[in-house]
Amino acid sequence: MRKLIVLTMIVGLGINANAQLSTLDFYTGTWSNSNSWTDGVQPNPLTTNIDEQQNITINGYITRNGGLSFANIGANSYKLLVRDTLIVIGDLSFANNSINLEVVTGGVLVVFGHFTAENKVVLDNGGTMVVTEGMTLSGGQQDYVDNGGGLYVDGGINGNGDTDGAGSVDAPISDLNSGTSEQKALYNFIDGGGTTPLPIKLASFDLEATDSGVKITWETLSEVNFSHFEVQRSNDGRFFESIAEIGSSGSEVDGASYSYLDEQVKSQLVYFRLNAIDYDGSNEIFETKSINVTGLQSEELNIYPNPLVGQKLTLSLPESISEKQVSIFDLQGNQIYTSHSNETRLEIQNLNLQPGIYFVNLEVDGHQLKQKLLVR
Repeated sequence: MRKLIVLTMIVGLGINANAQLSTLDFYTGTWSNSNSWTDGVQPNPLTTNIDEQQNITINGYITRNGGLSFANIGANSYKLLVRDTLIVIGDLSFANNSINLEVVTGGVLVVFGHFTAENKVVLDNGGTMVVTEGMTLSGGQQDYVDNGGGLYVDGGINGNGDTDGAGSVDAPISDLNSGTSEQKALYNFIDGGGTTPLPIKLASFDLEATDSGVKITWETLSEVNFSHFEVQRSNDGRFFESIAEIGSSGSEVDGASYSYLDEQVKSQLVYFRLNAIDYDGSNEIFETKSINVTGLQSEELNIYPNPLVGQKLTLSLPESISEKQVSIFDLQGNQIYTSHSNETRLEIQNLNLQPGIYFVNLEVDGHQLKQKLLVR
């Protein structure tokens, strides 16, 4: 299936505090179109010998139909920061002392051409970099920093720069075709010359424990040739079952938001993932996420005697959960008593309560269970 799915995460990037140019978040467009850029402000010059002395951040899926070159700015404290996807259909070059390059985790840079970085230019790769026509790294102070990213180059790496650093981790582009499903999708995109857009981009995938179950939400940036999602659940993170089928919104350009409430989750650590199905039957499995769901049931809190006569109250608490907080409130919401317990049985002595109605509250990992207590 021709598909690349990029989970876009918010990470601490430690970038320069000065003003910066940036593309719109989750926006699909071209480098040369002002609509792709925040407030319509683009690099100046736009494509050749760019000498902006500020960070340039790619937050969406941006294509440059032609080359890009960055000029000497006398210092290299700024960077071209790829947080999402940048496709350059042409050569990409960084002159001596020009802006640096950083591809963060989850970021993708594809160059359909030659890549050049001269002296005093740092290449920091934590995402995926692909170059189809070789790299030239020159200058004794040119550095390639491997932050766990993938470097795929056809045509070799040459020059007197940090070729050892880059050459120790680079691989041929064909290796993508034997990698993960996302890497295979990227290979198909490159093998096709970039003429077919990457069909699906996933912006987020989140889990939230609620009183009714687990709420699963996700958002796509674009959808092409896509049929539906399967929501899959697992109790051990290995064997998954499909629990729901959610049809595509049909929005090929703008993407869409989806949600599903799983009301059948038990009291356990549970795993979820999405399986995307194309019209041709091919599929793409997303990243697995887990959530700890307490699933407190009313029978897990027993209080006696109820009604209470006297000053001793006994509580029977869930066995499967170690850390528990027990509190007692009056009808006005005032807290009369509170305690943390690791036991399954809690005896509260000398509980001097006036006759009336109270509430006993059990809290575990932010989940609460409340029962009424009558005092005579």
